Amino acid sequence: MQSGEQRAPDGTYRMEAASDLDSIYASGKLPDVLRGTLEGAFTWQRRNETTLERTLNMPGLAPQWVAGLLAGGALAYVEGKPIPLAEVLQNAAKQEIEAVDVPVAGLYWGTAQVARTPVDDPIVFAIAAVRMDQGVVVQARAVLTGVWQASVGEVDAVGSLAGGPLNRERIAEVSAKVADEVSPKENYLGSVAYRRAMAVVLTRKALEMCLDGME
Repeated sequence: MQSGEQRAPDGTYRMEAASDLDSIYASGKLPDVLRGTLEGAFTWQRRNETTLERTLNMPGLAPQWVAGLLAGGALAYVEGKPIPLAEVLQNAAKQEIEAVDVPVAGLYWGTAQVARTPVDDPIVFAIAAVRMDQGVVVQARAVLTGVWQASVGEVDAVGSLAGGPLNRERIAEVSAKVADEVSPKENYLGSVAYRRAMAVVLTRKALEMCLDGME
């Protein structure tokens, strides 16, 4: 297995694009919440057979994992230059990603999901990451799966938390706006209305977990 692991100098963990996910998982250097996105239905066999690069080229292979990287504000290195991973994934032209930096310190994380059983892939999944400075939100992101036409998507409303405190009232306010952002596809696991409702509930729960981590 290829690990390609090295510690970035700024409090992040650098993963080479050719690394298999099991090596990344086994390193123990990821935040527990991110490691959790590679558990459950994502078995060690799947981790061993899947590279980081492949998940970025095909987010549907590991949508919760990609969602976590996006929530944390990961940077991708393309031709030696750091670019926000969100921008790289939105670029229709395929780019060769060399490495990814993911924050391992200074963020408060939270996740929430609904699934048929604990070992099934989530029907809807939310992951949030918040950075604070002296009681003020500096950065807030929430990324969802199961509620978009694509595999993964970030909700814009959560970004409006920046510049103020993080409390349950503000969390409820921004979470309610998520219903107007998402564009779910219906299938046998859940209707459009169900997925939209879960997007609101799970975004709130993920952000509340971030808040609980500060108390």
